[in-house]
Amino acid sequence: MIVQGVLRPGEQIVQESLAERLGISRTPLRRAISTLVQQQFLEMASRGVAYVRSFTHDELASIWEIRGVLEGLVCRLAAERAKPQHIAYLRSLITSAVEQTTPDDWAVYRKADQEFHYYLSSIVEDPMLTKILDSFQILSIALAQGLLRPPAETLPEHLTILDALEAHDADLAERAMVQHIRRSGRYLKIRSIQLAAVEALPDHFMEVLRKGVSELVEEIQETVIVVCHDQQEAVVVHQAEGCLPLRVVLPHDARLPLHATAAGKVLLMDKDEAGIRQLLGEIDLATFTPKTMTNIEALLQSLQVIREQRFAREDGEYQQGVQAIAVPIIISNTIVAAISVLIPTVHVQPGPIETLVEQVQGCARFIVEHL
Repeated sequence: MIVQGVLRPGEQIVQESLAERLGISRTPLRRAISTLVQQQFLEMASRGVAYVRSFTHDELASIWEIRGVLEGLVCRLAAERAKPQHIAYLRSLITSAVEQTTPDDWAVYRKADQEFHYYLSSIVEDPMLTKILDSFQILSIALAQGLLRPPAETLPEHLTILDALEAHDADLAERAMVQHIRRSGRYLKIRSIQLAAVEALPDHFMEVLRKGVSELVEEIQETVIVVCHDQQEAVVVHQAEGCLPLRVVLPHDARLPLHATAAGKVLLMDKDEAGIRQLLGEIDLATFTPKTMTNIEALLQSLQVIREQRFAREDGEYQQGVQAIAVPIIISNTIVAAISVLIPTVHVQPGPIETLVEQVQGCARFIVEHL
């Protein structure tokens, strides 16, 4: 029930009603709760009350990192023990699943992906390793809640692992698996942050946002992103690609620096100097291009100008050859997000940019007015 999302993080386990729902007595339920506490699925509060455990983003990353190391070891051992029929089965399993996958339905591939990893551990025939790994595999699947990187990304990684196993190359097999799991862990962490940012937004925000952004992209033909603030970065919660052959596209797990992007600076607009120093003073302002502003005093001065003009402009500070315009989305006098247009520099016409700024501001107004 936890893995399937029926019982959600933070939800209290009411033993009487759960025992009745499962059709069992309290004794086996108490044993199950004790086991699930040990396996990190549940946590105990005062007076023996159990809750479905909630994990921080860092804890989530740690679970996947540990799983990666364990599955890397599985592949190292499997490289010595895997037989041709094992490789053939796994290759057929994952490739046939892709053929049954559509852009809107990844169920078959998701199931095949899980079987791929479980089957590999069975090849090794190491009960102690399998027992430890099982808990991390199940826990990571539960936390993923169906989120999965696109098959177009993960299929080549699965095939690389199988090629290494077929060649009995233990080093390559281990390295390929560790990288595969780490990429999935990073993706899940970013997606969970994105979903948390979206959940904090007003009701119907994303529905209205998609409509407004779609109309803006149709009008200006360039890529538009919407970002929210998360600690010392901006997390992309929506991206609509431009329609031109040459366009800017960010990775699905993009996190943007606040100091080097137009969208990031807009998110800093409503913070005072002390708040900005507290937020950014603890980190080095990274250099991304020769134009990146890495001096916090200069950043504070630029933010004063941005506050006065109510928009931010970026010219190759984060990515060379890319310019951007960003404006805030303000609800109840609070900046909840920033909307930004990403433009290849070769598309930028010389002269004033007021028209583009007005178009982006119009999109922001549309979103607020239609909530």
